[in-house]
Amino acid sequence: MIERLTKISISIFLGSIITFSVLYGPQGILTEIANKFHLSATTAGFAMSISTIFMALSLLFVPAISNLYGRKPLMVVSLLISSILNLLLPLSPNFETFLVIRALQGILVSGFPAIAVTYISEEMPAHQFNKAVALYVSGTGAGGFLGRIFVSFFTDIFSWHIALGLLGGLNIALSILFILLIPDSIHFKRVTLSFKTWASSLYEVSSNRFLLLLYIVGFISMGTFVTLFNYIGFILLDAPFSFSQTMIGLLFIFQFAGSIGSNLVGALINHYSKITLLVCSACISILGASFTISNSIYILMIGLFLFSIGFFAAHSIASGWVSSVMTGDKKPYASSMYLICYYTGASVIGIVGGLTFDTYHWAGLINMLIICFMFLFVIASMLLIKTKESHTQRGLQ
Repeated sequence: MIERLTKISISIFLGSIITFSVLYGPQGILTEIANKFHLSATTAGFAMSISTIFMALSLLFVPAISNLYGRKPLMVVSLLISSILNLLLPLSPNFETFLVIRALQGILVSGFPAIAVTYISEEMPAHQFNKAVALYVSGTGAGGFLGRIFVSFFTDIFSWHIALGLLGGLNIALSILFILLIPDSIHFKRVTLSFKTWASSLYEVSSNRFLLLLYIVGFISMGTFVTLFNYIGFILLDAPFSFSQTMIGLLFIFQFAGSIGSNLVGALINHYSKITLLVCSACISILGASFTISNSIYILMIGLFLFSIGFFAAHSIASGWVSSVMTGDKKPYASSMYLICYYTGASVIGIVGGLTFDTYHWAGLINMLIICFMFLFVIASMLLIKTKESHTQRGLQ
């Protein structure tokens, strides 16, 4: 039993690394892509936004497919083929082709994050669930960092074309290791695919007001996080910082703070309320974002560290909470709807953030992100009201 649980934990962590290194590998070289194809910062940012847009759209259908064919097969196909597509990115003759491949990656990579938390909830004991989700979330930070620093480092040594190809090769190797490790599902129950079941399930998880609030948490937190890291490279390349691509990539090490944030939540979740931890996460992110306006690289680095802790903590709280609200075959639909909002936030706020950055520069962008995070205080208040209403209704029954 212990060996099986260990394999599940390791394989889910690996899957997170693969998924998010594929998704965010190009983020550290957006300046190179902009120079190569003669693009503005906003247009170059579409290399990130388009994959998350198509990923979000695909998440509408992934739960139904996984309920029919199983969790493991879908995760395997998702990781392996999206990694193979990374080998094609360097061959893009123009930016349009690059975007098409990124869109395909978004579609294919959706199979892992949509199913991972559901797989954990089905195969792990209840008392291990929060820790397993925290490990999954920490893997997203590790994968994001690996993709960015790996590509940035090899771009400085060779070129961005070779760097993306090497990342593809690495992820294919990790995907094979994932296939060898991931145990077959024991508690999966196949559900026959029907339009009626699909539509009713989507309606149920979309009309639940409590879940809607958690979806907004994902929308705001992911959108602000991706936007900050999309455009920070543009200011770090210029004076007074004048960083190289490798140095910019190394700054993404602060996303390892995500491991601190998510694991801290896993340790504290049984001692403090989720709402309290969510508010604290928002406060930490706002403080971190405000520090990045400084011209001191040391203060800026502290800001990135705090911002990353806050984001990953909020994401860990919201994603785990969503999965615990729904039961049975509705779980993957709830998780997918959360991720749809999560990645839609990355696309929408990312695009608006790019326009803000082009017009109002870095200080204007940071002010926009802080305003976005302040909405989490409103959401936390509404969640508190809903929680109290739920407890009152149970007491009357």
